[in-house]
Amino acid sequence: ERSWSKRVTAWFDNPLLQQVATTAALPVTCSLLQEAELLAFVNKIEAEKGSELFSTQESQGVPSWALADASPAPRAELREKLLSRLGLPRESILLVTVGPLVREKNQDQLFWSLDQLSCTRDDVRLLVIGDGPDRARLEHHARLNHVDHRVVWLGIVDSPVEYLRAADLYVSADPRERVSRALLEARAIGLPIIAHDTTTNRQIVTAPEHGKLVDPTYLADYAGTMYRWLNQ
Repeated sequence: ERSWSKRVTAWFDNPLLQQVATTAALPVTCSLLQEAELLAFVNKIEAEKGSELFSTQESQGVPSWALADASPAPRAELREKLLSRLGLPRESILLVTVGPLVREKNQDQLFWSLDQLSCTRDDVRLLVIGDGPDRARLEHHARLNHVDHRVVWLGIVDSPVEYLRAADLYVSADPRERVSRALLEARAIGLPIIAHDTTTNRQIVTAPEHGKLVDPTYLADYAGTMYRWLNQ
């Protein structure tokens, strides 16, 4: 099986892509994105922001993405197995977030929003993939917001893409201007995204069916957007 680095380098003779592809810490496959679409996206980001957006620091505490299976199991099958393994009700709505557990990722906002969402529905669960120095504080924050029973801490997992395929919504509260590898993968497999409205995220969420971007300065809007998306 060919590595992501070799695949990208073989696809394009593009200096930035080759730089990204040879960064060992870059855990994204984007294997289902059309090659031309990925090239256009990277070229646009290169022109607007430059290659510094592709930071290697964010990879700490995040598993390497396995190459997506060319013939993945049906979503319903993946979902049923996952719910059974996690001991969750079959009617659960699954939100998922991927990333190192650090303050810069602003994951606190997800727990606050989950608390607000739980006022109107009790079937939502948040899957947290990743680990990091902020985990203990975040677990405490989840308890303070009375949503600890709605959060599943998965830590480092072997195949994050399986969780994304089984989920209903990808959520990110990271307000920074940087390319999110997890958002790229969510977009690639057709998982709707709710994230902050940043220049880089606008290049990923480009149509209504891709999800919704939220004003990062308006905390309540994030919870409201989650509610409207799940109830549309």
